[in-house]
Amino acid sequence: MREEIVERRKRAIFVHSHIDTAKPGWEMMLKMKGIVDEAQAKAMNDHIRAAHIGKLLQGLVHGTLPFGYYGRDIPGRQPGNGKVEREPAIDPKTAPWVQRAFGLALQHRMGPQMLARKLNELGTPLPPKCVSGRWTRLAAKTLLENRRYIGQWSYGTRETVLLSGKDYKRQNLRDTPLRTVERPQLRIIDDETFFAVQRVLANLKSAVCRKRRPDRPRKPCVLNGLLKCAYHNRPLVTGGSRGRYYVCPVCIDQRGELYSLLNRELATRYVIAAVAKFLVSQDHLVPEIIQRTQEIIAASNAPSPSELARVENEISKLDGRIAFVLRNPGDTDEDRAQSNSALRDLRAQRSGLAEQVARMKAAIDRPKAVPSADVIRQHLSDAARLLEDSVASQDDAIVSRARDLVHLVTGGVITVSQAGEPRPGRGWIRGTMNLSVGTLLRDEQGVSAEVTEPCTRVELDFKPRPPAEVIEERAKQLFDEGKKIAEIAAHVGYNRNIVKKALANWHLKNGEPVPDFRHAMGRLKRDTQAARLAPVVIERLNQWQPFGTLVRELKATRKVITEAIKVWCKARNRPVIDGRTLRKMRNQHLRGVPTPQPFV
Repeated sequence: MREEIVERRKRAIFVHSHIDTAKPGWEMMLKMKGIVDEAQAKAMNDHIRAAHIGKLLQGLVHGTLPFGYYGRDIPGRQPGNGKVEREPAIDPKTAPWVQRAFGLALQHRMGPQMLARKLNELGTPLPPKCVSGRWTRLAAKTLLENRRYIGQWSYGTRETVLLSGKDYKRQNLRDTPLRTVERPQLRIIDDETFFAVQRVLANLKSAVCRKRRPDRPRKPCVLNGLLKCAYHNRPLVTGGSRGRYYVCPVCIDQRGELYSLLNRELATRYVIAAVAKFLVSQDHLVPEIIQRTQEIIAASNAPSPSELARVENEISKLDGRIAFVLRNPGDTDEDRAQSNSALRDLRAQRSGLAEQVARMKAAIDRPKAVPSADVIRQHLSDAARLLEDSVASQDDAIVSRARDLVHLVTGGVITVSQAGEPRPGRGWIRGTMNLSVGTLLRDEQGVSAEVTEPCTRVELDFKPRPPAEVIEERAKQLFDEGKKIAEIAAHVGYNRNIVKKALANWHLKNGEPVPDFRHAMGRLKRDTQAARLAPVVIERLNQWQPFGTLVRELKATRKVITEAIKVWCKARNRPVIDGRTLRKMRNQHLRGVPTPQPFV
């Protein structure tokens, strides 16, 4: 107060406490009032927490409800303040949005920042206590990490600490919450989805960047989080000019072992091509996978649905008994101790039955019929085709599906190391990955992945291929379609010399003679200027027009006129009349000598 107010020649008046900085002795009064207020606040904290915990145990609203819930009035229950007691309930309007948010985070591997943007684009209802009018990163992060969506309602997860020097409060995470209760009837998200999202969040690295402009293509992101530095055992991040490379932050800062930069587009294209080729080549594993799955089905003893229903019915009865004990904790300390002991026993029984239900459902969900070999081969072929299509795709669904496929086949780890000399233009990045179709088929086809064949180790050198090698097939295809060299060069985006080199390489690889590109036009069945002008030239020569007139009016050279005469004569198997003969015949006609037309 003295530094901020009095020493700046300002006056402060505390109306409620009757303290005025203009009167002597104000400092002593302010300190005494502060000590009394702090002691009173600390004395009330325990009472407030006890009241909140009591409401939690009774299943009543005791604070701000998370997004997806609302307070439902309990008729006939009114505390002394005259307000109606409320109990938390699933909100039918916002709960589907919670499920959709978890689905987006899991399917597209979205972090809080991307999820907040997506929720704003979809027009999602705002969370409670929202003051910005839109979803924020913190709101999305709180939603994805909230365990109340799986029925675990806790109180006192965080502790508020006042930082007196900075004059604001900070919430620190406690080691264990003050109290936790199970509310299975308030579950919105299943355990499998919730913990899968937590794994996604744990593997994501925060990236603060500008939003991508919609008129610019998306950079490849299939390998984000999958590439790992072999020297520091940490994921590579995007960096370099405009984020076009994968880099190891430690190696970049310390000029470490991973010297070369890894181009994102190049790495994505090479990895997807290798994975697609691997999937197509795994036909020999299909019979072994089918045989192993048949053995597992024959050895399994799946429980009957009636037995599963009986156990679930027992769990529901235990839920009712637990709810009854929570609503009636007792009036004396002895009653509350007995209630707590009974709660522990009932919850232990329920946990054991829940584990039994999970095992029974897993046994029931085991495949009863093994997919045929054709179905498995078709699945592998479709996966390889989707990977190839994802290289140039801007569709979020296709890119997300391709990422899932690469993650399943590679196990989520592609180790990269330095190859060549660590000098500019002398080195490159080498990637190593272990490929297996077991996880892919187990997760998506329901077959067993317990095959005896080990993973296939694949090494890739991420070096850009020469342009001539890149456009070989495309250049040959256009060449066979009758395109000229200049037209092929414009289509593939390289000059004519590279196109010629690409065509020459293709012919050499396939054991065919390299054509002479100086006479490549002869292979094209196109009408020349002479062929197009041949009928007009012949008609005018029969009218005894001289060559000079034809050259001026047809805008062609004498060579083209002569070639037109040859084309016309060869097409009719007639001898070619040269220019001297035509000139003599024209002179005779002009002198009045009867002369037949040269071309009849």
